[in-house]
Amino acid sequence: MLLWAVTSNPIIIAFLKVFFYSLAYLHTLFMQYRSKTAFDVSVNGQVRILRWGLNEVFDLQLQRILVLDAATNATKYVYLHQENKPLYLPTFLGSEPYDFEVHIPIGLKNREKEITNFINQYRLVSKRFTIIWI
Repeated sequence: MLLWAVTSNPIIIAFLKVFFYSLAYLHTLFMQYRSKTAFDVSVNGQVRILRWGLNEVFDLQLQRILVLDAATNATKYVYLHQENKPLYLPTFLGSEPYDFEVHIPIGLKNREKEITNFINQYRLVSKRFTIIWI
């Protein structure tokens, strides 16, 4: 009975309508934001997740994009044979210019900038990559 007496006042009814409409609007904004950021949260720098994200965005039907580790060469040493004391050459001083390869079908060449931006957004900062068009 008390609730009916409070809500029968037109001013309180107007206040409740404004409150619930604005609450519903905030909920709608939150759900839109959540749907936009859910994909960003689900993709990270792991190879299988990065591959899934690339295929999900750029090649959904055929899933042809591959992410592979770069071919590693034998460990490099710097020394003279007379010294017989090898000095290990760290990978950042030599070796491959990239850490992983992204194999992408040539049909997606027109979206190269988008693909590069996508990879740069989700890869680990310390990892370098190259795109190989197949």
